[in-house]
Amino acid sequence: MTNHKPADEPQLASTILNSAAFSNRWLEEFLNIVMRVAVAFGGILFIYVILYDDFRTQVVMGLILLLLGVVTFAPISYSIRASSLSIAIYLIATIILLGWGVSSDPTMFLLTFITITALLFDYRYGLISLTLSIITLTSIGWLALTGSIKLLFISGPSGSAADWIIYGLDMSAMGGIIVLSVYFLKREFNTVIHHVREVFQTLQSEQAQLEKSSADLVKANQEKVAQAKLEAARLRTIAEVARIAAAITEPDRLMKLLVNLISEQLGFYHIGIFLLDDRREYAILTASNSDGGRRMLARGHRLRVGQQGIVGYVTQSGNHRIALDVGSDAVFFNNTDLPETRSEMCLPLIVNELIIGALDIQSTVANAFTEDDYSVLSILADQVAIAIQNANANEETKRALQEAEISSRQLTGRAWTIYSKEHKIKGYIFRGTKAEPFDGRINSREDNGIIDVPIRLRGQIIGSLNLARADEAGTWSDDELAITQATADRVALALESARLLEDSQRRASKERIIGEVTTKISQSINLQNILQTAVDELGRVIPGSDVIIQFQSDSDSRLEEKRSI
Repeated sequence: MTNHKPADEPQLASTILNSAAFSNRWLEEFLNIVMRVAVAFGGILFIYVILYDDFRTQVVMGLILLLLGVVTFAPISYSIRASSLSIAIYLIATIILLGWGVSSDPTMFLLTFITITALLFDYRYGLISLTLSIITLTSIGWLALTGSIKLLFISGPSGSAADWIIYGLDMSAMGGIIVLSVYFLKREFNTVIHHVREVFQTLQSEQAQLEKSSADLVKANQEKVAQAKLEAARLRTIAEVARIAAAITEPDRLMKLLVNLISEQLGFYHIGIFLLDDRREYAILTASNSDGGRRMLARGHRLRVGQQGIVGYVTQSGNHRIALDVGSDAVFFNNTDLPETRSEMCLPLIVNELIIGALDIQSTVANAFTEDDYSVLSILADQVAIAIQNANANEETKRALQEAEISSRQLTGRAWTIYSKEHKIKGYIFRGTKAEPFDGRINSREDNGIIDVPIRLRGQIIGSLNLARADEAGTWSDDELAITQATADRVALALESARLLEDSQRRASKERIIGEVTTKISQSINLQNILQTAVDELGRVIPGSDVIIQFQSDSDSRLEEKRSI
């Protein structure tokens, strides 16, 4: 089996597809082999001629051998080489006829001349060579038989007329058979080449189709891989949004981080977050990543709900909107701050079926968004909406807590101010023997061994704890300061508990007295007894007071009405 190099296969296929080139190729190889064999055979024949023939034959055979050698190994065209070979064989056959007649059987060379000519050229040249051979054989035979010419190398008769006729008929028949055989052989050969060419063309077409299918498959796989990477990036962005939403509670900072994150992760030109105002009339741009978006933020960019742009449409309808070509989309509101926008997708921000704003995504590429993108980006919009809602709720909770703390601190301060006025004792002092009421104040100092620790309750200072030590005792240690601070904190809690207990007891006593008075009044059965009981009980529970119950007359009622008018 012949092994071809892979590099030769395309050249071989191209040669086979061109039948003429393929035919010329094997004819070239055939001619090279035949001419080399002819040169070798001619060399042997020339040796014989040198040994046994005269000078004239030697010169002619030498010239013919020289001609064959030159055209065999010299860079000469195919037609010249093939013609030279055919002529050389014809000349040898003619010399043999002129030298020996039919006694040396020259038809072998004439048949070779016919065969070589028919093979190396077209079959028509084979017919010409057959005709030329018949004419040559007939002419030389007729001239020799009539005595018009004398054979060169024999002195006797060159053969009878019957011999010349038999050789001529044999040569003609064999030559005709050779020409027809070559004709049919070449025709079948060309038919086979034609079929082979069709097979190769079919194979090439199928190979091209296969390569195209493979390229399409590779392209489709690449697109799927790219789409998978894009979806993975979007899912990572969604996860990152959820993580940021859990870590950041300030709405403004959260939205700035969100627009930058979405733009960096997904590679979009402009990301904008719009939130509706309290009256739900305008969608206000709250955060953006692009330079144009920041300029819009600086001038308070807003769009009227349901009337301006894609954002207005989305914030009114609650449906997403895609503009594949913003120049031709009638809903798109042209914005000079974003001149590079070619396509846009806007998604509603919805929390608990309430539209709170819109997520606006813009790209510099036309047709950048599809409905498949919406399935992923809508999840992103939901995460953004929840994150913003949670941040706003957390901000409101913080604000309410701060307000509650302020109110609690104010109430605590007011309650202790009232409590201090009601109780005459300002505090207690311990001087080494026992605790005594103290009606004075010590200045807040941290030098000379005196410390002043405030007693705080819900951020409100309700007192102070002062400690002083002798100079020789040294400074206060950290442990002593910590104990003092802890004591002050617990004193604050204990004082508040005592005050609340006292206040509760006072309220309970008040409710008990009101209950007793109400019970006694309800036990009376007539108007006089009810009035008498009410006066007696109020005088009893409020000592030293004068109690008067008086009914209002009609004149007093009219007087009061005039005063009110």
